[in-house]
Amino acid sequence: MDSIATAHELDDRLNGALGDLYAYALVLDAQRRRLGGPPELTEEVDALRTTIAALRSHAERGPRVAR
Repeated sequence: MDSIATAHELDDRLNGALGDLYAYALVLDAQRRRLGGPPELTEEVDALRTTIAALRSHAERGPRVAR
């Protein structure tokens, strides 16, 4: 990285990455259903989606600036 990223740039990158992860979790769950994968995988995918949603919610509050 040539320059120091601002908090807002990092926030945008984090939100983009979390969006990608969420989409991946949806694809993973769809493939599991289509292929008849084990039910335990559904629980893992649900946990992943819940974690991603919590991270996105936290990230949407915006960057915090230290005093």
